[in-house]
This record gives sequence, C-alpha cells and structure tokens, in this order.
Amino acid sequence: MNTIELNASVLIVEETPESLHTFARHLKNVGLDVTLAQSGEQALQVIEKWVPDFILLDIRLQGIDGFETCHRLKQHEVTREVPIFLMAAMTETFDKVKGLTVGSLGYITKPFQYEEVLMHINIHLSLFRRQKTLLQENEQLQQQIKQLKPTKNTRSITEAKAAYQPKAEPYDISALIGQSQAIIEIKIDIRRAQNANKTSVLITGKCGTGKELVARAIHFGSARAKSVNCSAIPLYLAESNFFGHVRGAFTGALNNHKGFFELAEGGTLFLDEIGELPLLLQAKLLRALEENLIMPVGGERVKPINIRVIAATNANLRAKIEAGTFRLDLYFRLVCCHITLPPLCTRKEDIALLADHFLVKLAADRGETKKALSQRAQPPLKAIIIQAMCGN
Repeated sequence: MNTIELNASVLIVEETPESLHTFARHLKNVGLDVTLAQSGEQALQVIEKWVPDFILLDIRLQGIDGFETCHRLKQHEVTREVPIFLMAAMTETFDKVKGLTVGSLGYITKPFQYEEVLMHINIHLSLFRRQKTLLQENEQLQQQIKQLKPTKNTRSITEAKAAYQPKAEPYDISALIGQSQAIIEIKIDIRRAQNANKTSVLITGKCGTGKELVARAIHFGSARAKSVNCSAIPLYLAESNFFGHVRGAFTGALNNHKGFFELAEGGTLFLDEIGELPLLLQAKLLRALEENLIMPVGGERVKPINIRVIAATNANLRAKIEAGTFRLDLYFRLVCCHITLPPLCTRKEDIALLADHFLVKLAADRGETKKALSQRAQPPLKAIIIQAMCGN
C-alpha cells in the first residue's frame, strides 16, 4: 500500500514552519494532507477540531516542548493511537530514551532525507490504518468475550469456552483465562496483532504472566512456528542457531544446517527473553529484520526470509537501553505492536477462574471427571484473592 492510497493527513509541529514549506510540498505531492502548527499549545488546540493520521513533532518548541507535547497527545483520547515521530537537528544533543517514555515511535533528523521520512510515514500509517479498520470488529469481539463472564446461572467455564470457538476464527484466545478488563483488552490486542500479520510484536510482563500463551495465540494458525529461549543459547552457538551454517564452516560442521529463521519460514519466530540477547547478535537480528535477508555462517550468498518475529521479555528494556545493553533501533523495530501483561495481583477477579481451569486441566490429564475445590481449599483461595500476591 502506498501513501497515495492511504489518503492520509499529517500534522507537523515546528516553531519555524516556513523552513518546512518545501518538505510539506513534497508530502502533498504524494497525496498527503499537511497541516502546520507552530507550538505544542497550538497542536493541542488543532486536535480538538481535527485528528491527523500521523504527527511529526519538533522537540525544540517555545512553551511546552516537544517531549511534553508528545506526552499530552498520547494522553488525549483522540490521538492516543496516532503515530508520532519526534524531529531533531542532526547536531542537537538530547535524551533519546525520553522520547520512548513519552510515547513516540522514534526520531527523524533534520535536515530531512525525504525518502527516509516517507518510508516511516508509509510503514506506520499503513499499520495505523489497519488498526482503525479493526475497531468495529474489536467491539464485536468485546461483546463476545463478555458473554464468557460467569453468572449464577451460567454453564461451567469449560462449556462456555467450548461454545465460544467459531470455526472460522484464525486465532485462538481460549488459553487466556479471565474476565477482568485487562484480559479483555489483551484479547483485543491479540486480534489486532493477528490481523497485522507481518508486524513485529513485543510482549512484556513479569515471569508467569502468560507471555508465551499470548505469543501462541497471536501466531495460532501460522504455517510454522519456532520458539527460542534467547537466554539458553551459548554465545558461541548463537549465530549458527539463528542463521544456520554451511558444511565446513567450522570444526564439526559436517552438513548444512538450517537456523531458526529458516525453520520458521512462512510463519512465526518467537524469541523469549529477548532482553538477554548479546549486543553482537542484536545487531545481526536487526539487520535480518530490516533487510529480510540472512547469511548462514560460512556462506557466501544471502537467503531471503519471510517470517514474523514475536519477542517477549520480563526485563525493563528501557533501562537496558539506558545502560547500553540493548539497542534502541532494535527496540523500535520490535515495538510496532506492544502488549504488556499485568501481574495476577492486579486482576484478582481472575484467580478463581484460573483455579477452576487448572482443576479441569488436571482432571483431563488424569482421565478423571472434573472435581470442585474442596472445603479445605476455599479459605486459602480466598486469602490469595484478598491479599496482594508475590509472583504469578
């Protein structure tokens, strides 16, 4: 999809808009409706009457600066989902991580490289537009999920789950048990990610919150799927495991070997604990994702790849970026779709449902009929629900 087909609108917030007239004219020539604002305050006034599809925002503004303006735009209901890129002069020194914390997708340096800017606009507008077209379907999905909520007269959770399995659905959310608002929103996020099937996904959350379950639900129905724990691969084997090797590449390489990328061809590669990936491998992973090409160890020819990457971590990637142990550009590449999983202590209404689910699963594994929780188990369960829990 090109920009003309999108018929999109762009808001540019720049203190000296006359310096951008040539750039704005280029954007208009490819079918974009461009509006200029000279301050953060003016931009906030503009969105009260008109909502753009994309925002370019200078970090150096009089009054409220670009970072604060971005934060306020991301807090506003109408622009919360609108892609925002910050603009900065190539010679400026500024806190790049701060741009992440206020919700921007990244930085564009001035003077502009027109093709680079247009590429960013095309990629993120396409994703944004696809998400907007799913809003009506997501509302319908919400209503369907609400029907799963147990009441005094409903069937068992297992029966309700079985009833909600439309054959035509290309995704599976039944593994996510819960009736909390957080779980409902996560299921909607899964639907969005499933439909944007070429977009990288980053799943964050504490241990035990269900990151792998979410990844499975997203790639449900993929032709192939490969799961990799990044923290469990020795560094000396990592490149070969990811990208493969050719015969004779090193001692012991007796045959050609396909790596994770080739094994997941046409499907999904799930990278668990992405935060533990060594910096050297991060650079090679980024290059593979940007170019859709890999070079096996010892090989002389690159190989094209067609996969989707879903990454997960319980680490604070922003802190790792500040510490210099995780690449900012790789973060931007992965965070196109970001799903954060809340700990169980923040959704206590799901605990009883999970207990029931595990009883059903345990009984099925043993070939027995489902049993109810015993009277002895009820007080501990209530105590868990009432008290704040550690872990998940």
